Amino acid sequence: MVPTGSRLPFGITVTNTTERPLPLRLKSGGPAYEVEILEPGGRRVHTLSGGRVDADRAQRTLEPGATLHFEGQWDQRDELDRPVPPARYDVRVTLRVAESGAGWESITRTLAIAP
Repeated sequence: MVPTGSRLPFGITVTNTTERPLPLRLKSGGPAYEVEILEPGGRRVHTLSGGRVDADRAQRTLEPGATLHFEGQWDQRDELDRPVPPARYDVRVTLRVAESGAGWESITRTLAIAP
């Protein structure tokens, strides 16, 4: 449980779990990831993005077992800058790649905010 009103730090880690090098092409000049905070019914409460990718770092290769990590924070406010009520929220993370069909998927986790 996360105390109401506190800043919530989060980390996003991508790991190459294959036995071969994995070419990775992130979108350059923009955010590397998008985090959607969703109510239990699926309605989006807030969207965050970050991990800006410079053109010289957009194309890289993740060797087997290598990781790529991004960090951010959510202030527990909705899109209109209002505090969100205590509840369980789903968090959907999407890594933004340069082309569709690159094999990356969104992952969803649940976050509980205490009253």
